[in-house]
Amino acid sequence: MVFTVCILVFTALTSFGQDKEAAERMTPEQRADKMVERMDKNLTLTNEQKQRLKALHMQHENMREENRKLASQKMADHRKKVDDVLTPEQRIKHKEMMEKHKQEGRKPRPMNKPHH
Repeated sequence: MVFTVCILVFTALTSFGQDKEAAERMTPEQRADKMVERMDKNLTLTNEQKQRLKALHMQHENMREENRKLASQKMADHRKKVDDVLTPEQRIKHKEMMEKHKQEGRKPRPMNKPHH
């Protein structure tokens, strides 16, 4: 019984991750279409509503894409500034630290500890 529950939980968690990865690979238009499709399934939208919602979702998805690119550029600029402060030896160690952090992934913080 416990084994079956573990298998079900594992399957649910891995399929959730795959859905998220698939969503990130979709184009903004595909994501907008999927959102409208879900809304239509639950709300039975008219054709006019579908068109208007798709336009709204496209605006939102395009804005998200622009924000991602901007955030990526800002992060690259920040890393460059940090590297400019560090010595060559410190840069190597810092890069190793960042790789280790990236491989470990972000661990959830306890609810009672403040974010620093």
